[in-house]
Amino acid sequence: MMAGIMNQKVDTFLQVVENNKDADEPLEYYTTYQALTLDVICECALAIKSKCQQDQKDPLLTAVRNFLVNAINPFIVLALYFPFVG
Repeated sequence: MMAGIMNQKVDTFLQVVENNKDADEPLEYYTTYQALTLDVICECALAIKSKCQQDQKDPLLTAVRNFLVNAINPFIVLALYFPFVG
C-alpha cells in the first residue's frame, strides 16, 4: 500500500516540476524534495493528507523546516556521536 502512495506523491512531484518549467522564477528543488518527503511521511506514517508539494508555503512544511534548522547544533551532534558524554 505504501508503494502506491509513494508513486502517487512522486507523480505529484513530477507534475509540480512540469508546471514550473515555463514559469519565470526558478524552482527551488531542495524545498520541493522536502515537500515530497513530508507528503510521503504524512500519508504513509501518519495517515494525514497534506498538499505541501502544491503549496510550498504550507504551514506544516514551514514548521518542519524551521524545526530542522534549529535541530542541528553542535551539542546535539556530540550527544548523538558520544552518548556517554550527555
